[in-house]
Amino acid sequence: MRTTSLWKEGTAIGIILLFLGVAVVSGISTVAVIASEGSNPPPTKSIHLNDGSPGRFLFITFNSDIILTYNGTYVNNETFTPGRAYAIPIQIGYRAEVPYWLLHYHFRPLKNWFLFHSFIAPNMVINMSAKNTQPWAEVYPVVSNILTDIQNEYVFIPSTVILDLGMEAPQGPFVFSVTALAPAVHRINGFVTTMNIAIVVQ
Repeated sequence: MRTTSLWKEGTAIGIILLFLGVAVVSGISTVAVIASEGSNPPPTKSIHLNDGSPGRFLFITFNSDIILTYNGTYVNNETFTPGRAYAIPIQIGYRAEVPYWLLHYHFRPLKNWFLFHSFIAPNMVINMSAKNTQPWAEVYPVVSNILTDIQNEYVFIPSTVILDLGMEAPQGPFVFSVTALAPAVHRINGFVTTMNIAIVVQ
């Protein structure tokens, strides 16, 4: 009986500490700028996204971040010529700004329900897309949906963007963009960032 009573008291204290702890973590969305490795154009702004219900989880939401980079050595050393397709290596890093103690809270079903509105922790699906403004070039990611765990340290996933230059591609500089979007998951705010990649068609 005493063991059962202690267990109930411990559970109650844990729940109280859980809500007190997250109450002091501000989830107000901010704007961050992510620099792209080897990118010549200025990096574009990256934006935190809420779950569509602003104010619903005031002070108890958690931002997420994406680091989006490309292999600058490959881009700088490759000769881009019309009529060819190129596979440009990129890397996506994702993390959620959730305190370690909360993300790894002992009572996992309770923690998962609080953070994700699910008793089982979901995976994050990062949507990848590419955009260019020239009709003579086709740009697209090899994998459009990147699956990763939700951790409070960056999880990095390698991927590839295909650049297909048409025969009519003119010589000179060409800039296209790659976007990574992580949607909001209950108390985890979403994040979207865009990276510019500059090449020279020769």
